[in-house]
Amino acid sequence: MSASSTGSAARSKARVLVTRPESQSDTLIDALQSAGAECLHLPMLSLSAVDDDGQLKSVKSRFDHLGDYDWAIFISSNAVHYAASFIARWQLQWPAGLGCIPIGGATAQALSEYSMPVEQSSAPEDESLTKAQETSERLLATPALSPQQIKGKRVMIFRGVGGRELLAQSLSARGATVDYCELYRREYPQYEYAAIAKAVGLSDNDARPALDAMLFASGETLENFYQHLVRYQLMTPMQSLAIVVPSQRVAELACEYGFQSVLVAQGASAQAFVKALQAQRII
Repeated sequence: MSASSTGSAARSKARVLVTRPESQSDTLIDALQSAGAECLHLPMLSLSAVDDDGQLKSVKSRFDHLGDYDWAIFISSNAVHYAASFIARWQLQWPAGLGCIPIGGATAQALSEYSMPVEQSSAPEDESLTKAQETSERLLATPALSPQQIKGKRVMIFRGVGGRELLAQSLSARGATVDYCELYRREYPQYEYAAIAKAVGLSDNDARPALDAMLFASGETLENFYQHLVRYQLMTPMQSLAIVVPSQRVAELACEYGFQSVLVAQGASAQAFVKALQAQRII
């Protein structure tokens, strides 16, 4: 019998660990609780808006020249929220006719919440990619970003400071001019052993975690959590526990780390995570 099934038998509610940043967790926790889960929260990533003078000057300049661009790409719902915050802060207007291309369903939903125009051709032509793999690879398969369509275009990518370069490099290779608007910083919280053990339901007398599943919305959150497990020698009791990730890329990372029960949700939205857990009858 697996660790998760043992825990489920002993409790009336499945226990799920949420690792999203503090500012992003409420919607997911509410959805999980509505589906009957008991949630524990241990953020493995924290986000904050850029705030030094040089970064703010760069962001403001990017917004002031948005009218010169053909496409705006948002690599996450975080990018949308921080962009909307800066727009409100500086009392700006989104340029008429500048379409927004989201990386996936959660990002598209965030754009809609702020009434920002979502490009309708931003769904991939490859049917195998249509079920919300929220990755740069998925985005590069969209008709709007095809080599024929993107050549000679100017593209602004809204993101956090740093990150993967695949998207910009690929679009540049297709003939586009690509710039970044970096809106926020990532930091990786560090926890003592006691906090990790409590979050996963391990005590000195427990050989298995009192937990049914763990949710990771990005490779960054998974990596930080894995580093904690290695540091405190907790990988062995945790490796068979079900974990849910938003894309095949993150699933491959989880397998490399040694996790044995990896579920791929159809995106990073709260609904996608709930559906993945329900499909496996974890909740």
